Amino acid sequence: MNTIQQKKITLENIEMCESGFVSILSSNKKIIKERGLEKFVKKTHIEFMKKIMHTKKLCENYEEMSRSGKISNMSVEIIKCVENFTIEFQKIIVKQNSGKKKYDKLITSCTDLLKQWIVLQVKASQQVKLRGNKFSTELDLLIEEMTKMTTIRHQKYSQWNKKLEKLQLELSAIIKQTKNELKENSRQKEKQRKGKKVKQFKISNNANLKKDFTILELGDSVSFNEIQTAYRELIKFYHPDNFQQKPDSLKRSERKTKEIINAYENLKKEFKQSI
Repeated sequence: MNTIQQKKITLENIEMCESGFVSILSSNKKIIKERGLEKFVKKTHIEFMKKIMHTKKLCENYEEMSRSGKISNMSVEIIKCVENFTIEFQKIIVKQNSGKKKYDKLITSCTDLLKQWIVLQVKASQQVKLRGNKFSTELDLLIEEMTKMTTIRHQKYSQWNKKLEKLQLELSAIIKQTKNELKENSRQKEKQRKGKKVKQFKISNNANLKKDFTILELGDSVSFNEIQTAYRELIKFYHPDNFQQKPDSLKRSERKTKEIINAYENLKKEFKQSI
């Protein structure tokens, strides 16, 4: 193969590389614009075209440049330039997608936390409420900022994710503090409730009341809750429906049920009067 033919093949290969690079840019034009990669692509394109032009210039003195290996070296550099661009381009896309996935995950987490806060803030202290409302405002502004963006940039997602992580930790702490405060308040109220003396109902010298206590199978001193519990249990046991298949016991159960009801009503009336 003579020098002219070798030169022709070399130039054809260079043209193919140039065409291939342009084709890559053209097929990814939409992605490049959406992802804000114009500067990166422009810089790479300029470097690539410099190598192309330099190699073409070397081909003007093909025989000498070919013997020195310069043309061969430049051809390798051109191919590597295209390969490196393709690899780097894919890395950027993957990195941006990763940032977007993390952003979506954080937004979901923060939104869930915000829902919890909306429920809790009604009972939260004023100081905690102010902190929670501050988070809510910051989150709304962040989402609004993201919505307005026409292009997706990894650097921007990185900034958003840092802010979201900070807000996530802040709201989690607020929710935890609020729950602890509510739990402590509930514990104190329960302590106060238990600390209050339960009014006891004692048998007086009234013979009828003593009889009512006996009917309900009560001790000498009971609370009204204990009276209610005894009443319910006895009514349940002696209810006539339980003795429909036993005629001999049915009349006794009906009589016993009336006695239990009367005794309970008497004690309830007496208890209310004693308060």
